[in-house]
Amino acid sequence: MNVAATIGLTLALPVACWLATSVRRVPSGQRLVVVRGGVVQRVRESGLAVRVPLLDSFEAELSEPHELPLMVRATTADGVRVLVLAEALISLPAPRPATTYADPWLPAEGVAQETIARVVSTWPAAELATAAVAGQRPIRHAVSAAVDEHRVTLLDLRLVEVDVQLEDQLDSGSA
Repeated sequence: MNVAATIGLTLALPVACWLATSVRRVPSGQRLVVVRGGVVQRVRESGLAVRVPLLDSFEAELSEPHELPLMVRATTADGVRVLVLAEALISLPAPRPATTYADPWLPAEGVAQETIARVVSTWPAAELATAAVAGQRPIRHAVSAAVDEHRVTLLDLRLVEVDVQLEDQLDSGSA
C-alpha cells in the first residue's frame, strides 16, 4: 500500500466514524430532537438529523398520537381501595428550539393519575360498575383539562378496568 492510500485511509476512518455517530435518519412516525446542554437545538420530523458528537444528543419522540396505559390506586367515597386501569390516547407537541428539553408526558401522567383518583373518590364502592360507565366522559374532560397545562393533548381516555383491592378488604375483614 502506498503512502497516499495510507494517509487517505487514516483520514477517512475518523470521518466515517464521525458521520456514523452524528447523522441519523428520522424514522416514520417519530421526531428527533437535537439537545445540547439540556436545551433544544433543532427538531426534525423527517429526513436526516445531524448533531455535533460529544456536544449534542438525540432524543427520539413519537410524533403521531399514541396510547399510554395509566394505573391508578384510589379510594372510593366509602373507603374501599380500588385499582383503576385506563388507556390514554395522547398527542405530544414538538418541543420548541431554545427551550429546555423535557418530556411533557412525565408530569402530565402524574396529573392524569391524580385527576382519575379524585373522580373515583366520589364514587361509592357498591356502584363502581355503573359509576365507571357513567363517569367516562367527565373523567375524560377532567383529565384533558389537567394534562393540557403540560402541553399534552388528550385525544381519548378509556377506563379499561376498575378492581377492588382484595388484600385491603381481607385484612379489614379478619380484624
